[in-house]
Amino acid sequence: MLIYILLFITVALPAFLISPQNQEKRKNIITFYAVVVCATLTCGLRDMLGGYDSYIYGDIFDSTAEQLRNGLDYSLTTAWIENKNEEGYGLYNILIGYITRNRYIYFLITAIIYYIALTRHIIKYCRFPYLCFFFFFCLYYFFTFTYLRQILATIIVWFSIPYAIRRKPIHFFIIVTLAATFHNSAVLFSFFYFISNKQFSQTQLYKIYALSLLIGFTSIGTFLMNIIGVAINEQKAELSANAAEQQGVRIDYIIEAVFFIYLIHRSYYRLPNDKVSLAMKNIFLSFIFVLLFFVRFSDGGRLSWYFVIGPAWACSELWQIYRHAIKFRMLIFGILSILYFRIINAWGVLLTPYQTFFHNENRKGDYIWEKYEYDHRYDDNKLYKL
Repeated sequence: MLIYILLFITVALPAFLISPQNQEKRKNIITFYAVVVCATLTCGLRDMLGGYDSYIYGDIFDSTAEQLRNGLDYSLTTAWIENKNEEGYGLYNILIGYITRNRYIYFLITAIIYYIALTRHIIKYCRFPYLCFFFFFCLYYFFTFTYLRQILATIIVWFSIPYAIRRKPIHFFIIVTLAATFHNSAVLFSFFYFISNKQFSQTQLYKIYALSLLIGFTSIGTFLMNIIGVAINEQKAELSANAAEQQGVRIDYIIEAVFFIYLIHRSYYRLPNDKVSLAMKNIFLSFIFVLLFFVRFSDGGRLSWYFVIGPAWACSELWQIYRHAIKFRMLIFGILSILYFRIINAWGVLLTPYQTFFHNENRKGDYIWEKYEYDHRYDDNKLYKL
């Protein structure tokens, strides 16, 4: 737990001590890179934290790397066969498999690639990079430990944003298609092309929110989840849809959506309105729309990840707009802090105690390891296949 507290302080302090004006001018940018490096290494050097998905991805990669080492054609490897509809991710495994056969090095390389791309996006789209990264960190950081396919799809799809702004559909949809080869649900980002430059009135937005929530409560929402949710996992999509019929509404999604609706509509016309800012604002609105639309489904929140850069941008802008409103700033900081520590508490042993792969002993009480570990040679030497 201590490592997560120290990392939180490392990310938060520069975000709030370095003024938005200096952030916009890119002063102290080396400090920003240092903060990102700390977050990257904490993620990349982790042991098998985050849940059973890590073991599934690790097993597929290890198997693929061994098959390549033994001379098997790439088209017959586990990664290629298991990702028939997501060839991009399969090919990614194959390429890394030529570099290393060790799952921990694979996770480290993936973390480095992800955070390099994320840093690029933040610098390009956000005026206040420290604040923007702090939002990502609080809301999204621990998901980068385990949901590898989808986090890679998100950073790919965000390369398409400038082409939506400049109305270049071929470039835009090529990038979205590429992202979908890592995780099919990335196709959801396609509709952003049609709203990227549109200025909505607040009245229009309230109608859209109401309509999306209404549809989410009906069988239409279930039907669409069965279609889109298959992109996440066919079996889980069916379970999610069935569970929705029994469990009802995800209150946490509604609370999250209401909080962000409050944030954006409090200052809707005070936010910047240049082309890039308008696009980011509409990505933020899409984030809210997806939360409301899939309010009955456990995987609905994951579909909103493609739009999370929108609220990250908005929170950083609002921090500057309300630079003299101490209570409002405290509200934003408090909510984001709660989101961060809530995940640590909810995931429990999946995250704590933190341990790197330089530590060869297994964590006590790790029931995921007991159930899903597929290669116990890692127990004695986590770097045995370098």
